[in-house]
Amino acid sequence: MSMPAPRFATLLALIVAVAGCKSKKDGDPAGSGGGRAVAPADAAPADARPVAGPDDPVEGARVAAVPLAAPTLAIEHAVLVPAAKDLEATGQAILAAAKQRGLPVLAPDAEPTGEPQLMITVGTLAEAELTPERLALTPRGIAEADAGKVAAAAHAIVLTALGPTAARERLDHDANAIALAGARRARGWIHDGATFETFSVEAFEAARRDVDALDVVERVMVHSGRGEELLFLETVGMSRYGLPDLFLDGVTQLDVERAVLMLSAAAQALVELGEVTQAGELGVELATLTPPRWKDTVASARAAGGASGITWRVTWSKGDNAEATSPTLLELAPLRDDPAALRYALDSTLGAGDEEMVMVDRDPELVAASARARAALAKLAPMFAEGVPTGTTLMVKAPFATDDGGVEYMWVEATGWKADKIAGVLANEPFDIASLHSGDRVEVTLADVYDYTLERPDGTTEGGETSEIIERKHRAAPAAP
Repeated sequence: MSMPAPRFATLLALIVAVAGCKSKKDGDPAGSGGGRAVAPADAAPADARPVAGPDDPVEGARVAAVPLAAPTLAIEHAVLVPAAKDLEATGQAILAAAKQRGLPVLAPDAEPTGEPQLMITVGTLAEAELTPERLALTPRGIAEADAGKVAAAAHAIVLTALGPTAARERLDHDANAIALAGARRARGWIHDGATFETFSVEAFEAARRDVDALDVVERVMVHSGRGEELLFLETVGMSRYGLPDLFLDGVTQLDVERAVLMLSAAAQALVELGEVTQAGELGVELATLTPPRWKDTVASARAAGGASGITWRVTWSKGDNAEATSPTLLELAPLRDDPAALRYALDSTLGAGDEEMVMVDRDPELVAASARARAALAKLAPMFAEGVPTGTTLMVKAPFATDDGGVEYMWVEATGWKADKIAGVLANEPFDIASLHSGDRVEVTLADVYDYTLERPDGTTEGGETSEIIERKHRAAPAAP
């Protein structure tokens, strides 16, 4: 068995809880956000890039509007057997389950026939390339204290369900049921070769048994890593449908939740369509996606003023693996080609929401809190000398001059910090600055920063004192008559 090593820096939950930071105007640096009306997405300019299909992918070429699924599938699981004495009984349980499912077992050294079959190989974890690091990458239902037991399993029985892509639902259910039967008998665990998840028996049964095989959210993971400045997202597990995985670059931490959602929607659309909607483009209409879960997303998007549909530009890509011999991923990008395009596309699709602007006067308590924030922020500079650390989010609040001569305080997600200059992506839509939009690249000076928030990889946070003060004062203020 050969499985490529994962290239992702950080695993994200499919839907990530991201705390939104809000904008405020003149005298209210803590505020609650801009409310730009969402406009229809701009039409794409003519695209002169070449077109390539799955048989001859070319880096940067538009994806051809042809079937993208491979003709045959290989769905792989490894049953981890803790004790050597249970190997034979576990093997017998696997054979019995395969017979019950009507899935023939491929004889050793025999060639696959193209019909649904099960290939079984037995070896050590090392022979199966299941390192402790890989097994610990994405544990499901496995206590941290049991990680050592998983890595010390005596044997790995690798089960590969082979067959035509047209039989993908049957293969998926058969592969899951057979792996589950083996793991139960072994009193062991199951490793999913497509998504790199390692399950307890109970967790695997809950996640995979009798679950819709064509519901991408239940079958495909989304991983993230940090590029030169911003995050990238990559699906993991589309191979179980015979399809390429998807890649999305240039994602801010504030947009992760929505970007993961729309990447999953694109993957679902690709599974249902089998190809892009036209050369170099994939149209995704949330209302047409089959799994019922998307109905709630459509309702939420429309309530927030979103169109609940998006068209992605789609090209062949190596993703973050520049050393790959050929592009195997489908890279998604907004039709617009500018730094704020992704934020604009997400707002247009899911809605920007209506946000209230509350004015709060400055006072000595806020001035003192802001000074403390600048002093604390300055001490963090060494942490960002080599760029923003993976899993860390730094937000700074700073003033921006408005078109009418005032000042608007807005949040910026930091992407770099050199000397006293903090570069980043604007996190709010301005009220009174026509030339500036949410998602634009901006730069602020440390001396101008009004407040900051820092979120570390372990989930701990600091900063935001002025926001807490303004919120307290706002709650204490008498209601308007």
